[in-house]
Amino acid sequence: MTRVVGQPTVSLREPPWNQAPMLVFRNEIRTQLNHRSAIHNAIQTGCDPMVCVAQDFCKGKPVEEPTLLKKL
Repeated sequence: MTRVVGQPTVSLREPPWNQAPMLVFRNEIRTQLNHRSAIHNAIQTGCDPMVCVAQDFCKGKPVEEPTLLKKL
């Protein structure tokens, strides 16, 4: 708890906090933060966000196992 920001007036929308790295322990949270950041940046720049799906390979063969795909 020594690394928790204790000031209730801190806004993550204002400097220097809007440039601070975020440390999270779950991939779901990281993914949501990345999605929100991508949408925010797209709105600011007037661009449409684009999603590119990767094909993962293991030993030269595409990964098709549903359980493993969910983890990737």
